[in-house]
Amino acid sequence: MLTYTKPKGKVPDLGKTVVHKAQGDTDLKGGQYERAATEYSLAINFSNNDYQPYKSRADSYTEYLKAKQATSQKAGTEEDKPGLSEKTRSLLCNSIYNDNDYHFASILNNRQVQSGILEMDRLRDRMQELRDNPDPSVDYKRKSYENILNMRLLQQVYYRQREAYQAGVNLRKAQTEYNTVCTDEEANRKNLVRLARNTTRDKKWVKFGEKEDESYFYDKSNLLKSKGKVTVMFLKENTYDEKSYQLTKLSLDCTKKTYTTLEYFGYDGDGKQVFQKTFKNPASKAGHQTA
Repeated sequence: MLTYTKPKGKVPDLGKTVVHKAQGDTDLKGGQYERAATEYSLAINFSNNDYQPYKSRADSYTEYLKAKQATSQKAGTEEDKPGLSEKTRSLLCNSIYNDNDYHFASILNNRQVQSGILEMDRLRDRMQELRDNPDPSVDYKRKSYENILNMRLLQQVYYRQREAYQAGVNLRKAQTEYNTVCTDEEANRKNLVRLARNTTRDKKWVKFGEKEDESYFYDKSNLLKSKGKVTVMFLKENTYDEKSYQLTKLSLDCTKKTYTTLEYFGYDGDGKQVFQKTFKNPASKAGHQTA
């Protein structure tokens, strides 16, 4: 059976992280899933909150299950199935989520995305300040130099953002692979998450929509109406965990059927705020957004 030893304490060491991650990748490609999981665990122990080793360790579980499932399907009888009982399969399926590898990888990647958004906004605001500053005492060459530097930094952050967004796509694909192997366990887990959320959610939130793994609510206790417009707070929950959520404050123009995003707040799987953005000059968009 595939085993996993949880690291006792994190001791950041980039060199060791790279070495163990590379060895894990080699073992994973070679079908040595237990060895790969061990190497990824070591990479996690030495990493400084890098999402990739978490995702890769979960991948090693999933690939192990897929390989065993394929072998079992070829066997003629239950007794012929080599090494993967239903109990073992269910245990491994649950362990992928109980250890929260995919979910924690998503949290770390989302933090990188949100951090990048904040950094890009900061750079853009500073560049705007330099362009709009009419003070003649400010040295023109210094302003030009700083503006060029900010443009280069902005480009670097932009490319990091593209990588982070692609990483999010890859994580969702990996999650889909897991779902195909662990269908029953995934359904049970989602039901438990929904039950936990329904038990703890404030009654002021009214559900108005749902799609795939997301549910949408609005705050019925704080609707601000003025001259054909309504300001309302929306809540978006997912079924990946019991605590992460997003809040979006919108202004809805009921006459023109447009909406304007005023504020946005993001909270991670620990319930901690990881992102906040207030839109200084929000633009209206057609149609009423769900969240």
